[in-house]
Amino acid sequence: WRLLGRKMGRFWAWFITFNFINVTWVFFRATSFSSANKVLLGMVDFDGITSISIKETLDALRATALSVVALVCVLIFCVLAPNSVEVLQKYMTHEKMRKWWMSFVLAIVTFLLVLKMIILPYSEFIYFNF
Repeated sequence: WRLLGRKMGRFWAWFITFNFINVTWVFFRATSFSSANKVLLGMVDFDGITSISIKETLDALRATALSVVALVCVLIFCVLAPNSVEVLQKYMTHEKMRKWWMSFVLAIVTFLLVLKMIILPYSEFIYFNF
């Protein structure tokens, strides 16, 4: 966009990045290109929607209303909240405090990851053959 002498709006930059990640994630998780193609077509093909009745749709929406509300709240928070770099620049002005805080966060994350490995059952890494 800079080469064209234009500035992309924040919404469009976010929208394009979000969709790019969604599409590339499909290829990352797919077992083959044909299965990835099937998933991508399913993401944009609306033919199957016409066979669903309005009653079934409303029942499904009622059942997942709390999930939808939670998802919208989290989405709003992610879009409006400052990112980690902004938080560090604003609140962690002293270098010693910044190093201590980052060490503390790293220790907590490491603890949670080890706890996850202990509690959850073993699952094979998806690309173990490479």
